[in-house]
Amino acid sequence: MAIILEGIDGMGKTTYARKLSNFLNLPYIYFPRPKHKEQNTEEWIRYAFKLMRDYKENFKNFILDRSVISSVVYSYDYYNNYKEALKQVIDMGYYVIFMMPETDRYADFLFIHRYWEVAHLLQEYNPNAVHIQIGERYEYPDTPIKFE
Repeated sequence: MAIILEGIDGMGKTTYARKLSNFLNLPYIYFPRPKHKEQNTEEWIRYAFKLMRDYKENFKNFILDRSVISSVVYSYDYYNNYKEALKQVIDMGYYVIFMMPETDRYADFLFIHRYWEVAHLLQEYNPNAVHIQIGERYEYPDTPIKFE
């Protein structure tokens, strides 16, 4: 089981990923971000997909805190057809949990909108591989969500 936690900064992904990792007794991996915001998006996205394939090949079962999805959502080239490429995440066998805010009081409204777009795109592509968890930071249950 390879699980990705995604969502905007400050939603508690890292805290929840570590809880989930302990609960399921799976390794926790923090996905890297580009070193420089100016880094070539296409080059970074290719590298990020390679990392995702390598993780699946080497670890099989793990919890991934962020992924190539974040790289796409936060990129300057978001509307440059990268969204469709994200279906590869599902094709690789990942289960994605999107941690989404209940309110719009977060400053990064643009990124919230992008995450919703990507979440719905992937959910339509394979509803069994995507879960959207709605709540505010620290409102997530102490025990992880139940997988259906």
